[in-house]
Amino acid sequence: MKKSSREFRFRRLLAIIFIFACLSLPVAALAQKAVPRKQGESWRKQPPRSGPARPFKLPSAREIKLQTGLTLVMIEDHRSPMVTINLGIPVGSALDPAESLGLAEAVASLLTEGAGTRTSEQLAREVETLGGRISSFATEDYSRIVVSVVSENAERMMDMIGDVALRPAFPEEEVSLYKENRIQSLTVQRQDPAFLVSEHFNRIIYGPHPYAISAPTPESIAAMDRKKIESFYKASYTPSSAVLVIAGDFDSKKMEAKVRAVFGGWKAPPAGEKKFPAMPERKARHIYLIDRPGSEQADFRIGNLALTRQDADYFPLLVANTILGGGTSSRL
Repeated sequence: MKKSSREFRFRRLLAIIFIFACLSLPVAALAQKAVPRKQGESWRKQPPRSGPARPFKLPSAREIKLQTGLTLVMIEDHRSPMVTINLGIPVGSALDPAESLGLAEAVASLLTEGAGTRTSEQLAREVETLGGRISSFATEDYSRIVVSVVSENAERMMDMIGDVALRPAFPEEEVSLYKENRIQSLTVQRQDPAFLVSEHFNRIIYGPHPYAISAPTPESIAAMDRKKIESFYKASYTPSSAVLVIAGDFDSKKMEAKVRAVFGGWKAPPAGEKKFPAMPERKARHIYLIDRPGSEQADFRIGNLALTRQDADYFPLLVANTILGGGTSSRL
């Protein structure tokens, strides 16, 4: 019984293979006739033709100046069910006290680590529940809160932005965690040739100006505490010269009313103007070499002070700089 059963299974397997082979032969033969190997390939040498240029039209922007000094810019655009919100406050690393480098960066980063009645975890979870993202950071001149959210939850998200911008908690445990992580990231940064060359380049180009400082030091980060962070926030975060830009799928009248309800009570005193030292004027060419033994990569920086952002040639210069040496897609 066992032998005959094995023979039956073996013969059935051979029959299946034979039928499959018979069915496959005509298909393979037809495919070979339909697509000759050496013919019909000329199209590969012809690039596809470009279609007609599409008209580029930006949606209109409506700008409103609130009594508090905050500028509201609304760009209503219903092509996608999303809303993007940017709050820019003119407080950046250029305003860092000399003895507390990295303070503006720390304040901006900690805005979203607990605000109002929400802890860091609760804030992150609620943002995710609303179908959104939120981040905060500082550049040389501005601190920014950046948000994107599905349009149906935009007004609810505005309440959270109000807490983050106006009522940050700066919990002690989050301050300690930030300091620890920032010191570690500084260690990693200083192992990168690109960071090292940029740090030296900025120091040479900007001289005594605060733009010369590319990053804080581990010592300045370690010296921070919650009191310094909160004091810097209260003295610097003001609606004067701040800008709130909202773009996406929303109703302008409803959004304006929401913004006034959330930020109408922001009455911090205007921040004082700080005078910066003049940047050095370079009258000769110089070459600087930074020796990093064991480095497997070399980075170059070639440049000088150029135009201001208000100059009519600013954007053409950006394009030219990108073509000449602005990244891996540049000609150099």
